[in-house]
Amino acid sequence: MKDALILNPDFLKLVEKHINSKVLSCKKLGKGATGNVYRLVLTKEPFAVALKISSDNKLMQQESGYLKLLYEKAKTGFPKVYFTVFDQPEQCAICMEMLDGISADSFKSRIKIHNKGKTFAEGAIDALINLHKATNDKFGPVDNAVFDSWNDFYKPFAESVLEFSLTKTAAGELTPIVSSVMQNAFLNFDKIFSEPVEKPALIHGDFWTPNLIIEPKTMRYLGAIDPFNVMWADPEYDLFGMLISNGKRFKLLEIYKSKHRVSKNIAIKLEFYALFNEVYWYSLIKTKNDEYLKFKAKRLKAELKKAKII
Repeated sequence: MKDALILNPDFLKLVEKHINSKVLSCKKLGKGATGNVYRLVLTKEPFAVALKISSDNKLMQQESGYLKLLYEKAKTGFPKVYFTVFDQPEQCAICMEMLDGISADSFKSRIKIHNKGKTFAEGAIDALINLHKATNDKFGPVDNAVFDSWNDFYKPFAESVLEFSLTKTAAGELTPIVSSVMQNAFLNFDKIFSEPVEKPALIHGDFWTPNLIIEPKTMRYLGAIDPFNVMWADPEYDLFGMLISNGKRFKLLEIYKSKHRVSKNIAIKLEFYALFNEVYWYSLIKTKNDEYLKFKAKRLKAELKKAKII
């Protein structure tokens, strides 16, 4: 259990206490923007759990709450949270159900995707549509959904993200193309979001292939991890991650469109969501990928031109 030495040993003891099972081994699965994830093998059911460790107490508490809500509302497709630790001075933890597969982004072979990819893609989209069946009377954050319309909530939210980008650009910390495109898009917010969203849906907020887990032999969809900015929202907010990475190769958006009606401005809306979401993430974790931000800005700019907005 060499890998476990970098963890707070109390976490392993807590796993044994809460799960009532000895920990046989601990293996690091990966490192994300907010922490490390480990696979712990146990002597009894459930025989394996995932343990996420981070020093960002606020984001981890938020993620834990998101996971519990998604699990409660969707019933399947999200890991069950077994217990959490938020009282340690420099580390906190979420112990959750192990979705024993691999990231859908791990599939680089077009042959593998072509042969069985539809099994995964259909499962992922069906699970997402099922999640969106969880609805609410008001729009907004899950802990403060008080807005009568999506635009009432999202327009001020987007404006705050734009203001952050302008501040960072003025300080020389953000390339001007990003804030310039965001500004042009926001000035045309009412045109882009002219079609009302009928009902607030519960969204995962970061539904893209790195966060989607797949059983590699059967290509069966197992579930989604790492929710972010979970809200009662426009369900199409969950679609922008399908435009990048393996999402396009699995044709996730096309399959969604074949199963569910989309808004008339779907293309430009998704690029708007994608860029503003990425800048919002930057405002939270204080790190960014300049090339990726420029890439997203250029995609939104192209859609603005296509719509003859600029």
